[in-house]
Amino acid sequence: MEVLKPIAIEKGYFAYGKFDQLQQNIPYSPFVTALESLIRQLMTESKEQLAIWKQKILRTLGKNGAIITDLIPELEMIIGRQSPVESLQPKEAQNRFLMLFGSFIKIFADPERPLVLFLDDLQWADSSSLRLISYLCRDTGLKGLIIAGAYRENEIAAEHPFHAILDEIKKDGIMVKEIYLPPLNRAVTAEFIAGVLCCNEKKAEALAEILYRKTCGIPFFIGQLLKFIYKENLIEFNMNKGCWEWDAESIYKLQINDDVIAFMLDKLQKFHEETRRTIKFASCIGDTFDLKILSEVMEKTSIETVALLMPAILEGLILQVCRSENGTQLLYLNNGEDTYEFLHDMVRQTAYSMIPEEEKNVYTLK
Repeated sequence: MEVLKPIAIEKGYFAYGKFDQLQQNIPYSPFVTALESLIRQLMTESKEQLAIWKQKILRTLGKNGAIITDLIPELEMIIGRQSPVESLQPKEAQNRFLMLFGSFIKIFADPERPLVLFLDDLQWADSSSLRLISYLCRDTGLKGLIIAGAYRENEIAAEHPFHAILDEIKKDGIMVKEIYLPPLNRAVTAEFIAGVLCCNEKKAEALAEILYRKTCGIPFFIGQLLKFIYKENLIEFNMNKGCWEWDAESIYKLQINDDVIAFMLDKLQKFHEETRRTIKFASCIGDTFDLKILSEVMEKTSIETVALLMPAILEGLILQVCRSENGTQLLYLNNGEDTYEFLHDMVRQTAYSMIPEEEKNVYTLK
């Protein structure tokens, strides 16, 4: 995704959506998120250009504009409130939606200025979204659309409907490029550690071997483990020599859980009870959560809620989300308000796992 984003923004548009394990009952959710970010990108353009976009969108949607604005309310900032649409039978309504959504995407997907639509965590995709992906891939009129998706192979079983959709797309002769991203091998782990610690790979070799064995080459886990080792004062910067030093033998003897979820659980369990409770509520909201909503759930002020989140923020497990000038997301640590995001799915997944089964309905409903 990080490779695609600058290229897309430079020569076209980039829209990102993420499927949510706890929101699989909400159809099209990632498309909504992605197109909301696209609308924000459009809102940074000149009044003259916005007027042109408005004409294009209204001409394309016609009397069915409300179907899209109901899905993406932010679109009303450009085209205004739309009139209610005619009711149809479920099957006809579904066909109308697919055709209209495809036409809406075509507005922004120009071969000269393409639209990159990145859909993350496809292992949690709902059936409606998968049908929409299939429809968009088969729409021969969509020449300027690139759909990129990501999923965890170990979490998507052979009977998952995603595989059936993918097979159908391939059978229709549509080009699908599959890229397998394995964990880092020993050599790349050593290269990664050498880069982080600004030393040569020979010096980093022993430390890299320990980290590789304990993390199985999972990049996220390697980063978290390095932070943990640093906090244990087993990696220190020698000011006199101007380099990082470490005791490989002490690191090797360090008792570290070699399961990433269990490792994250150990970290979260060390937080104060109220901080853990706050993080658990945040995990029920989503990978990204609004501070105002979380504060209302916690029955606290925004300042109090940020204070409770601060240990996780300082650990880098929760980050604040802000918007860049072109409407895409930037992440940075800050104690202000607005929107926050879990560093990784695994952090949120671990936080959610801390909620006892008998209390999950209470947390979710609240």
